[in-house]
Amino acid sequence: MLYLHIGSHKTGTSSIQATFFAGRDRLRKRGISYFGYCDNHSRPILWRFGSHRYAHPVTVNAGMTRDDVDAASAEVEAALTEFLNDPSCPAKVISAEELSTLSRADLEGLWSFLQPFGVRTRIIVYVRNYFDYMNSQMQELVKWGWTLPALIESIGAGRAVYPGYRNRIEKFIDKWGREAVDIRILDERTLEGGDLFADFCSALGAPAALVGLEKTTENVSLSARSVRLLSEYNRLFPTTVEGKPNPRRAPALRAELLLAPGPKFRLQDAAALDLFERRIAPDVTYLRGLLGEDAVKLLTERPPSARAAGETERPDADIEDLMEAFGRTPRPAPGLAERLVEEARKKLGACR
Repeated sequence: MLYLHIGSHKTGTSSIQATFFAGRDRLRKRGISYFGYCDNHSRPILWRFGSHRYAHPVTVNAGMTRDDVDAASAEVEAALTEFLNDPSCPAKVISAEELSTLSRADLEGLWSFLQPFGVRTRIIVYVRNYFDYMNSQMQELVKWGWTLPALIESIGAGRAVYPGYRNRIEKFIDKWGREAVDIRILDERTLEGGDLFADFCSALGAPAALVGLEKTTENVSLSARSVRLLSEYNRLFPTTVEGKPNPRRAPALRAELLLAPGPKFRLQDAAALDLFERRIAPDVTYLRGLLGEDAVKLLTERPPSARAAGETERPDADIEDLMEAFGRTPRPAPGLAERLVEEARKKLGACR
């Protein structure tokens, strides 16, 4: 049986990949072969099956030429062929969020590639509460240079923070059939033993495979304060200036801001949350037809406010925290202190 784990994004996929890649020798003793090309198989899947492989940001950012991509594609095909022909393990696992972003034509190419190997295929996909997804995705985007106001604006534009489960799942059901697509909910109340790793092993039909594996946790949640501080930092010092990396950004300061303590980030803007709820309605309707009403209730309930007692979103307090973090950071970017002082004076004056 070939298991295609397609994510989706923000459902602990990176943690599963890191854990299974590190433990692949132990897993083989239990009859499970994890594709050993790398931990996250998104890049090899993209290079071999993605029609957008040459222009994909992963390729462009790596500075790969068309010849480089073609060579990588041939290398991946050879590795996949060896992997799929290996008779020693009855269960084989490929894990790539990029699978869920393939076009229908690309998926047809994957289907055709797999046919000569005669393997039965099962699709594993996790979905999570829509609001939890939104909050997690907003954290990730702020890490990469977005600001909170820009992300809230993106909700109205219908982009950036939506999981789009139908677009990711429906094409697999259409190609492999509903019975071959295992849709699981990332929620402690539904996971096997309340644990993602145990649940994934159960999905593989090998619950005992977890024994002895050293779990790896990736992409830990940020506090609300970290997100606000990073957002403010990104506003003051955008990641790029005139299309080039901003030399005034300080990596050490960014790392410092990621560690700000406090309750986990959750969007507090009521109007944005209402708009988000309206935007996800068609996607929710699709999942309701697949999973039923009880599952949809888990996926659409709003999480409680993350704001600690007495905490306020005061811009002057954010600037003060930025300046404090600046004081703990060695060799900050040129002009950062002066810019922070200037912004602090402006905002403190506006608050009086």
